[in-house]
Amino acid sequence: MEKALLTFKISRTNVNMKIIKVNSLREIDKLVAEHIFGWTGFWEGVQGRHYLMGYSPVEQPIQIGYSEREEVWHYSTDIKVAWWIIEQFQGSLHRLSKGYSAFIHIGKDSYFKDANTPELAICLAALKTRDIEVDLNELTL
Repeated sequence: MEKALLTFKISRTNVNMKIIKVNSLREIDKLVAEHIFGWTGFWEGVQGRHYLMGYSPVEQPIQIGYSEREEVWHYSTDIKVAWWIIEQFQGSLHRLSKGYSAFIHIGKDSYFKDANTPELAICLAALKTRDIEVDLNELTL
């Protein structure tokens, strides 16, 4: 009887991986909007609350003014928004004993990241597909 050989690639190694330090979850939202979904023209402000605005790919060709930009989605804190990333990449999310692990699949490559929250795990795995590693050491919640 022959034994079946099962092999798979968990994650590719890339020496060109960019490491980006972040101080807030909104910075992660901006990275996801820019590198995963193609948003541009970011602008931050405070008007009763802190907000982050940008041009989605649909709005870019229209060249609308600053006041018409829409708020960047809260990928890192809203599970409904983060789950959309999982659906777009045909990924998966797994509960660990301490936290969550998100898997993103592109072709034969799979990327995974672990984090304390499901939203953060999803964002970090998605950014890894673009060769971006996020340094969370200075993150304040």
